[in-house]
Parts: sequence; C-alpha cells; structure tokens
Amino acid sequence: MKIASALLCRASEKIYEKLVVRGVPASHDVCAIFDEASPERTVPCALFPLGEPRADERTLVAVSPIVDVPKASYAIAEYDEHGRLVQSVRRTIDYEAAKWTSRLNYKLRPEKCAEIRLFDEGRLSTLSEIVIRQIIPDQDMMIVRGSLRLPSAGEHDVRLACLDEHLMPAGAAFLNMGEHDDSSRASRHAGLLVHDFSVRLPISSGRLFFFGWDERHPGSYVCHELWPERKEELLNEMRHRYMSAGLDPYYAEWLRLKRPNLLEQELQRRCELPGAPSFSLVVPLFQTPANLFTEMVDSVRAQTYARWELVLVNASPENADLCSLVERACSDDERIRCVTLEKNLGISGNTNAGIERATGDFVAFLDHDDFIEPDTLFEYAQAVSEHPDTDLLYCDEDILDLDGVLKAPFFKPDLDVDLLRTKNYITHLLTIRRSLLAELEPSTPEFDGAQDHHMTLQAVERARRVTHVPRVLYHWRVCEGSSCGNPESKLYAVKAGILAVSEHLTRCGISARVEEGDYPFTYRVLYDVPQPEPLVSVVIPSCDHADVLRACIDSLVDKTTYQNYEIVVVENNSREQATFDYYESLPEATGGRARVVRWDGEGGFNYSKLINFGVRHARGEYLLLLNNDTVLITPEWMERFVGICAREEVGAAGALLYYPDDVIQHAGVVVTGAANHLFADMPRGNDGYFNLVTCQRQLSAVTAACMMVRRDAFERVGGFEEALAVSYNDVDFCLKLRDAGYVVVYTPEVRMYHHESLSRGHDEKLEEQARHIGEMALLRERWPMHYAKGDPYFSPNVRQEWPLSSWYHF
Repeated sequence: MKIASALLCRASEKIYEKLVVRGVPASHDVCAIFDEASPERTVPCALFPLGEPRADERTLVAVSPIVDVPKASYAIAEYDEHGRLVQSVRRTIDYEAAKWTSRLNYKLRPEKCAEIRLFDEGRLSTLSEIVIRQIIPDQDMMIVRGSLRLPSAGEHDVRLACLDEHLMPAGAAFLNMGEHDDSSRASRHAGLLVHDFSVRLPISSGRLFFFGWDERHPGSYVCHELWPERKEELLNEMRHRYMSAGLDPYYAEWLRLKRPNLLEQELQRRCELPGAPSFSLVVPLFQTPANLFTEMVDSVRAQTYARWELVLVNASPENADLCSLVERACSDDERIRCVTLEKNLGISGNTNAGIERATGDFVAFLDHDDFIEPDTLFEYAQAVSEHPDTDLLYCDEDILDLDGVLKAPFFKPDLDVDLLRTKNYITHLLTIRRSLLAELEPSTPEFDGAQDHHMTLQAVERARRVTHVPRVLYHWRVCEGSSCGNPESKLYAVKAGILAVSEHLTRCGISARVEEGDYPFTYRVLYDVPQPEPLVSVVIPSCDHADVLRACIDSLVDKTTYQNYEIVVVENNSREQATFDYYESLPEATGGRARVVRWDGEGGFNYSKLINFGVRHARGEYLLLLNNDTVLITPEWMERFVGICAREEVGAAGALLYYPDDVIQHAGVVVTGAANHLFADMPRGNDGYFNLVTCQRQLSAVTAACMMVRRDAFERVGGFEEALAVSYNDVDFCLKLRDAGYVVVYTPEVRMYHHESLSRGHDEKLEEQARHIGEMALLRERWPMHYAKGDPYFSPNVRQEWPLSSWYHF
C-alpha cells in the first residue's frame, strides 16, 4: 500500500488532506486505526472516500484536528475481505509545514482546496460513535462516563483509549460498565451494540481525545473530541445535582419567601387553638455576650403565640453586665424569669435547674447564643392541637455564620430511631411534654456535651407521639468555641455521646457495641448476632453470564467471615453451555454451600417470581436477596445484616452499593414520584447531605440488589408482588413491610459493587418501556396514601422528582 498526498489545506481548526492510495485490491478495506503499540502523538483521523475507486487506486480525504504539538501522526490500515490486517502505514503531520503548505495551496489551487475544505461536514466516516454522557467531579479528578456505539453484528472486541491535549495517554484504564443492544436507535432488525465505559482523568485536563474501535470489525474506529467548554458544562451539571440544600447559596432568599408576612403573623396572634398548650423555654446562660443575649430574648418576645415563659438560668453571677441584662429582661416582661446559680454546675446541672422552675405544658431547650423564628411556638402549638398525644416536638434548623448569613439548612426526616442512634439529628428546638420530662433520668455531668442526646433518647423511648414540624424555625449560631463552628472544642462530648447511645440500647434490651463514627458527634452501632449463628440463605437469581455469577460467588466465598450460610442460585432459563458447566462446579468451589434450583416458569423475566421461588427452596431463618452482578467489599456483611434484622421491629436491611467506578449506585431509596435512589452518581468519599451516606438510618425502601429480610417477615407480607415483574417490586415489598409495622434500615456498614443491569440489560425497547411505565402506575395505585402523605424519611421542603436536589418547594 502506497499513500501519496495530492493536496493539503487548513480550515475550521482542522487539516484536510487529499490522499491517493495505490496497490490495494478493490476487495480490501482502507481505514484509519488507533495504533495501540505507539499511542503517543497519535492524532484523530477520519477518512472519507472521494469519488469512485479505480482498479489500481482510490482517493480519500483525511480530516484531523489541529493540535498544540509540533508534529503528530495517524495510522491507515489495509484489511482483506476476511477482516484480517494486511498492513498499516503511519503518516506524520508537521503542523508548521502544514500551515505554509495550506497558504500556498489556497493561492495556487483555490478550487481544489474548496473541493475538500470542510469535507467532513454532514458526512459519517464510520457507523460508530462515542457519546460522553456524564462527568463526575471527584476532588482533583473527574470520572468521565460515556458510551461507544457500534453496529451489533457478530462477536466484539471493544477497545478504548484517551489522549490529552498534548497527544499523550491520559488517565487510568477504562472500566467496562456493561454492554447492551439498542435496536431502537437504528431499527428493530439492525441495532447497535452500546458499550458503556468509565475512566478517571485529572480534572485539570484540557482538550481530550477519546478513541474507540472494535478489533473484530475493521472500519469501526471513531474519535470524540472533548473540548474544555463541554467538559465544564458537564461538570457543572453534576455539581448542580450535588448542590444539596446545605450548599445552596440561594437558601436565605428561599427562607425569606417562606416566612409568614405581617398579616399572617397578626392572624396567628388572634388565632385561638383548641387545647392550646403552654411552653417553657429553658436557656442556660454562661458568660453570654450581650448582643447574643439580646437577640435571643428578642426572638422569644417576638413570638406570635403568647402562651410561653422564658426561664433564664444564669450560671455567671459574677458577670455584672450579664446580670444587668437579665434583670432588665425580667422587668420588661413578666413571662421572663431568672434562676441565678451560685456557680456554674455544667451544662447538665444548669439545664436541670431550669427544668425545675418550668411550669409550662411543654419544656423547650434554647441555647443562649441562638434564636428562633417568630412563628416557632405557634407552629408547635398548632401541631399539638392537631395531635394531642404529642409528647416530643422538633423542627428543621439552619446555621448563622460569622458573616451573618443564614445557610446550611437541615431538612430533617420524621422520627428515625436508627438515625438518632447514629447522630442527634433532632437537636433543635427539642421540646418535651413536662409530665414526660419528669419521668426521665436527669442528665449528670458524664453526659455533658451530649445531654440533649441523652434526654432525647430517653424521651423517644417513652413518647406516645414524636412530631416533626418541617419548617426552619431554629437558627444555630456559629461562634468561637461552639461545637457547630469547631467540633474539636467539645471532644469530650464524643465520649458522652457514646455513653448516651449505649445506655439507650441497654434500656431497650438491645445487645450492641457503640463506636465513634466517621464524623464528629456521630456513632457507629454494631448490633450483636444471635447465638448460635442463624442460617442465612443467599438467594441469587441468574441467567447465563457465568463469568458475572462466578465473580459474585467467588467474592462471597473468599471474603465472608460469617460461617453459617448457604447460597441458592435460581436458574432462570439459561442457554449457554458455560453456565451449566459452572453450575456443575459450584458445590466443590463453594465447599458445599451453593446449590442450583431451576425455575421453569414461562412469560419472560419476572424477578418477583424468581425471588419467591428461591425463598421456597431456601432453608435459612434469614434471607439475603442478592443480584448476580454484585461483588462483596465488606467481609463482615452478614454479621452487620443479621445483627440489624434480629431486632423485632426490623423487616429488611439494605446496603451501600457502588458502581465499578466507585460512584454511588444506591444509598437507600426515597419513595417519591415513584422511587429514586438517594445520592446516586456521587463519587465514593462524598458522603452527601449532612453526611447521611455514612449514617445508619431508616428509609421507606432499599433495593433488593442486596437486601436481608427475616423469613417470618417475608412470609407475613406474602413475599414479592409477582405483578411487578421487573421494576419497583423491592419498593412495593418494603412498603408492605412498613404497612405491617416493620421498619426498613439502610446501613453503610455493608458495601458492595453493583454492575447494575449488567446481566439483564436495560429497558430500551418500546415494549420494555411500556412495561416499566405500567409497573410504575401499579405501584402508585397500590400505595396512594403513601404518595399522598409523602415519604416520612424525606423532607417535604425539597423537590420530590429526580434528580433530587436543592430546588425547594414554595
């Protein structure tokens, strides 16, 4: 193969070169390739035929981008009629020389230059394409996700490469995120193979060139040029999705619009609520700055609800300025009373002194440097009027920073005991019925720093009803020495918090170990496994893809530290001989733990039927439902799951799942709209809104890709709904558990990789999409009251549709 240049010109940041190729039989293909042996300085190239080929020669137009290097090259290959490589030739581009050659050609042969100039406009050099779908920021790196689309004919050997703006190899190895056919993009008879990929690259990368090709199909070579502008656009799109309410710079404006106006405040003052309760606000004072004291007192006096008293506990009797302010406040309003201590008794002792003087139906705890909204007590009183059995109230809160800006709102869930054990999320404005408060054990000095947590846990254990008012009514001030602004200032509180949670578990009769969590003032609760170890049945539906199932089971056998378990593989109409060969090897490979049961049902894939069938053949007291495209990360996974599910109130537990590129696939499910995975597509290490990714907590649902459930709970609710064949069956199952009085727990202590839909594929065809829509409608039809009331573990202040983000409801 001999290649000669007939003409060269530059236009639109590209080089166009007319090539004459001789010595290639007419039956052979000539195409551009990516030379893996020497990728450096390889410039992308697209080849287009110009005119009809002759017997002894053909004319091509090569189009390549102008890059910021002195010289670059590309490779052209010849393939025979059987697709075998005959030879390849590298051609070098000298960009400085090309500039002058182009200028000369435009002067001497302008018509010929016009013939090939912009020759690639509207033309396809290949049936393949690369699409960059998503770029996920991860500190100083970025995770680039995309797809290589190829004609889906025969066997494939997909290859990918990436070069930076200097045409040097960039990033780590490409990860295969799955392959599937996409006939809907072409026709029902001539579809595309979609190879999804992910690659990690420096976020500082400039211009990038992505190359993709199929070794088995000559001519499939394709390149995608990612410009910095497009990169930033995709990065910002993901940053926007990550911008939780805690980070949104427009939060203060939203809060201003949510506040009641003057007319509404006046109506609140005139409103007569049935069974109107009275409130005592207890505020321990210790060396309180004058301006903060005044703002706190003013916020209480501005309340639109009048039935309150403010109990000031002054533990700084030597502070004349503070004593004078307290005395003036008491004289100005008879509802303000003072308790002066002879000395500082610590936060617990000071608080107890205030509780003793409280006379209201409810006692609220307000910090001396914080303040509340004017309608706080009205909202609380209204909640009590609507639910007279309320014994504890709390609200949403935010932070006032050192610059006087309100930010970082914490939109809290309704009562969640598991989250409360992990962190004191209730915090402010904690308000407890005084009759219940009298029954609680007073906080002693060993609980200082966690006295509110200790009190809240006790109250929740006994309260008839805990009411969450989903309004931002409390403002927590950041100041020097506060635990909010400087967690290290109260390290002693961590030990007190561990003690508070440990004693709570003891009172509840729960055997567990409490450790310090990943973040300040968070805790890790590790529930003990019943003894002797109960049998766990791991139920894995599977169809072909023996390599996928092998990776899953090998990870279980190699890493699992729990001893008493079995593996039940539910065979679902496999066809490949490799699958059945693997089944034969399973008993020996797993030490007799694994066995295969064959489901011969008709009607296509039905996950619910497969699970129900597998459970009928399982022997375990605990059922661990698992997708075959998962790989274990945490060896103690069964211990963590069994410890949680052994609690009588727990119906199911779910895990933290990652995609193979260390991006979150599942950290629980919020059941809004239909259902959405929380924190999906966030990189590992980004722990989300108020670090909730790392918090063990209750949720409305978890995915059955990795879910443990006790057999008695599974059978009580009738297993999985078989009318939901593919989608939402796990959500429906979890809602059935909750309807029966169980709770569903998400735990980050169990982590796995999940190649989502790697074995089953994606819903691309019209009939599959129609089935998905029908199952969504059936889910909502089955649970109308849940969707009408809203998910109790997700704030009504935040948008309910995907993507879940910082866009608030107005």
